[in-house]
Amino acid sequence: MIKGLANEGGTLFVALNGPSIKKQPIERIAGMDCLFVNQGFRLPQYKFLHPKYHVFIDKKLVDGTWDIKWLDEILEMVPDITFVMPTAWSRNSLFAPYVQRGVKILWWDAPCQRFIHGVSGFVFQLAWALGYKKIYVTGYEQTATPAYILKQASHFYGFDPDVNSHDVHYIMKDLYLNARHLACAFRSAAYAKKIGVDIINLTEGGIVDMFRREKFEDVFPLR
Repeated sequence: MIKGLANEGGTLFVALNGPSIKKQPIERIAGMDCLFVNQGFRLPQYKFLHPKYHVFIDKKLVDGTWDIKWLDEILEMVPDITFVMPTAWSRNSLFAPYVQRGVKILWWDAPCQRFIHGVSGFVFQLAWALGYKKIYVTGYEQTATPAYILKQASHFYGFDPDVNSHDVHYIMKDLYLNARHLACAFRSAAYAKKIGVDIINLTEGGIVDMFRREKFEDVFPLR
């Protein structure tokens, strides 16, 4: 359990960045503890939903591919948000101004690499460590690599700006990682069941069938 941030037995809504999230009335989750990742702050409902956590673990944030000022954009919308980032980044000077300003940052590393299938695997372990017993997840198609190969939108906001630099060697690596991520997802699903955590996939479409599926509109009907 993460000291000082425990939510024993609570429910967490995880919004990932697959294209299908645009089709869902995600504003219906207002009032829930929710977590976004990476460029999820571009979702129009982001400010309204007032996320509790925002996760960055992709090295693109520290190697200059992504703009560090994204943190400021997020803070402008949700000043009390808690960022979650790898412990190694705590020594990076990029984050010193935010630490000095008192921005809430949880430096945390997922304890079990067997369950790391991209940012989703990190997020599930974080949710377990925070004590959540029910996790709703959407925007979780796990089809980003095939999508960008076919020149289709890989995320709800379109493409990552660096996609045009991906040559066949990069694509080969991505396809390999995609297969590994799916294998890790199976392990995560089995472990979650073992420890009594219910992960419900509300994504419309995609290939992530190792978690129980329900329809978003059935779980969050119009009131």
